[in-house]
Amino acid sequence: MPIIKLNTYNIGKNLYKKSRNNLVCSGIFRFTNYVTINLGGRVFSQTEKKYKEDKIMETIRISRLSGQEAKKNVQVEALVSSMEEAMTSNGKPYVKGVLSDRRDKVSFKVWDTTLADLTKKYGLPAGKAFVGCLSGNIDVYEGKPQLVCKGGITLVEREGAVDNYIDVPPYSYQDMVGTIDYIVNHIESEELKTVCKKVLSSEVVQSKRGYQPFSCEVHEEKMGWLHHTYNLLGLVADDNGLPKVALAGEQGTSYYPLLDKEVVMAAFVCYHLSSFTMLKADEVTGAVEEKDVKRLSLNGGLSGINNVNYIHDKISDLSEKSQNGAAERLENLLHVIAVLNGVTEAATPEAIYARGICNLEKSVYKAATVSQTIGYGERTNISFEGEKYSIVRTV
Repeated sequence: MPIIKLNTYNIGKNLYKKSRNNLVCSGIFRFTNYVTINLGGRVFSQTEKKYKEDKIMETIRISRLSGQEAKKNVQVEALVSSMEEAMTSNGKPYVKGVLSDRRDKVSFKVWDTTLADLTKKYGLPAGKAFVGCLSGNIDVYEGKPQLVCKGGITLVEREGAVDNYIDVPPYSYQDMVGTIDYIVNHIESEELKTVCKKVLSSEVVQSKRGYQPFSCEVHEEKMGWLHHTYNLLGLVADDNGLPKVALAGEQGTSYYPLLDKEVVMAAFVCYHLSSFTMLKADEVTGAVEEKDVKRLSLNGGLSGINNVNYIHDKISDLSEKSQNGAAERLENLLHVIAVLNGVTEAATPEAIYARGICNLEKSVYKAATVSQTIGYGERTNISFEGEKYSIVRTV
């Protein structure tokens, strides 16, 4: 292969190398009639002639788009959260959809194509969200920006691409599952440990915990159920902060918690399994697609009772065979679960403590996520589970 002497120069922040007839973005290239251009990690191929006629496209995130500013020759990488086929007033087909970057959303259109032709041409997954790279012009429609796609859609398949554009926990799936399993395995009560393992090994939890949100109001992020459970167990796994009683013995004074921490931990694992049955979520993004409105509107009624009944079925055999007070602990477990689901009022220290910790975790998480939607120093009011808060962003 002949050696071609290259000159280098900068375009913006990208380093390119130029030969007499070619423009490339790396030191190794094949001398053909195609040019490969890399802008911010996105790769495009064009004929040499066409490239000379086109401008280099600006790569932007949709969070930077303003409803008052049109832009030409831009490229956007984002989550393509939906696509559907539509018809113009002249009867011509086109595809419209929504691009998402966490809470920011922008609509897009691809003219003169059907949805089937578009997905086939670019190898896009049908009926599922995916990360795509789109190029074209930003127009302003009804005061909002929209992308008119002119250069097609490139499927972005790098590992973890989707999670860059959606809300996810700050911990990995493996870390959360590993921590929960570790805590459960160290529960001393064999009966309580068995209940937790039955729940965690159930088909519905195993198949959905990798994406299932907790609810539509809080921890609605991907893996929200797992994240909420992980946080709760982390808050009670240590004895620090628990009320204790001092008992004198031959070896001196020992301090024992005044409540059964293991009952509380088991309740946190088991109490909100209705997340899996009343909410249908997208397996890729965790976004809620369908919800059982009737059961959800009963404010803990059917869903809470179903949670209690489900756990009751899991422990019925254990209660009959249990010894040394285990039956009473299992009964208390059912009571705590009923309290956490709003079925009854708290009547044991464990139920009072569990309800307080659970409400604390959800309220703080809700306030923190809402604060990230406003500017530094700004204030917004929210109402959550019967309480009103005035939230100020400080970080």
